Amino acid sequence: MSLVLDLMEEFRPIAVDRPLIKLARTNPSSLANLLSEDGEKKSESVKHVWRLLNENMKTAKPPIQ
Repeated sequence: MSLVLDLMEEFRPIAVDRPLIKLARTNPSSLANLLSEDGEKKSESVKHVWRLLNENMKTAKPPIQ
């Protein structure tokens, strides 16, 4: 398990950190809604973040998938 986590760390900055930083700069409210007490807002924000990360992995050159 430890080896898997170590191998994954190499891809985290390009697969997760960059898209989240870009999202925080362009649409900070979508990340702020993740802390919302409103379940519907929170759920929509989670879906938005997952869509963003999946789309980023599919369109990266070369694909990260």
